[in-house]
Amino acid sequence: FPLPPSGGEGRVRGARWLAVIGSLNPLTQEQIRLAARHAGVRVHWLHPWHLRRSAPTQPMRLVRGSRWTVLALHAPSFRSHLLVGQHAALAAGERVAQGIARYAAALITRLKPAGLLLSGGLTAATVLKVLGIRSLALKYELSPGVVASEAYGPLGQIWVITKPGGFGSPDILLKLAMD
Repeated sequence: FPLPPSGGEGRVRGARWLAVIGSLNPLTQEQIRLAARHAGVRVHWLHPWHLRRSAPTQPMRLVRGSRWTVLALHAPSFRSHLLVGQHAALAAGERVAQGIARYAAALITRLKPAGLLLSGGLTAATVLKVLGIRSLALKYELSPGVVASEAYGPLGQIWVITKPGGFGSPDILLKLAMD
């Protein structure tokens, strides 16, 4: 997949990207595992205790040696939090999305990646809100349902790729990381 152009000043290829994935869907979890096999991808599995802190500890260690850093929920740790009644599960999901968004925002403000990949609708909406991004300018579809947009906010212009959780081919994240 071609990554988005960078404001007419060349390509974003080779730049640092941050993926924030809040989906516990088994397909999404498989996409993460496949992408993790690529040398340029580093996956940081988040557990509930990570989201209780307002900022990641040692953020440079999280991304050292990687073009793509993936923040993803460790599914077994989070499933027990979300396996409650329907109303309580929605509230728990919102708390998890707020936690991952705060964690990601702290990392984003320190590292200033060229782009973000946001997967999972509630996660994407919450990360954008925490970053102060109110709208996205749709640019093109990388793959069915996977959209590249430009976002403008307090941090300036940044590319955002959105992907629904539980959607896409098993190797979609790997293909994006390899570009």
